[in-house]
Amino acid sequence: MRATLMDDTAQRVKHADLLYDYIKFHLGLYIATPPVLAVVATGLGVEKSPSFRHGMIGLVVIFFIAGIYASWIIASRVNASWTSVEDWAKFSAVAHSCWRRFFNHYLYWIGLSLGLVGMTGLLP
Repeated sequence: MRATLMDDTAQRVKHADLLYDYIKFHLGLYIATPPVLAVVATGLGVEKSPSFRHGMIGLVVIFFIAGIYASWIIASRVNASWTSVEDWAKFSAVAHSCWRRFFNHYLYWIGLSLGLVGMTGLLP
């Protein structure tokens, strides 16, 4: 019985560590992308073009929406009482949902695409 409890505790800690690393990675992507695009745009001399500005505004708006959703998902889980292993199962169900994947992954790529397309001058 004692060994099972320790194994369960170790597994919970491992899950928490993985979740922490996952969050750090995605925060890094969302925080680093706009400045990197700005540096590249400056190097290409398009940083003052309306197309680039519109692309960056679109990127920031989309990243903001993704950030609100991610904050809501994490806050609703972190600020709740975790009393059983079933809490991980509930969190896992939300974390693996299509909506979460759309908001946290696809919106990143859509925002990045807007920033890149803005650099090309294709946006009005």
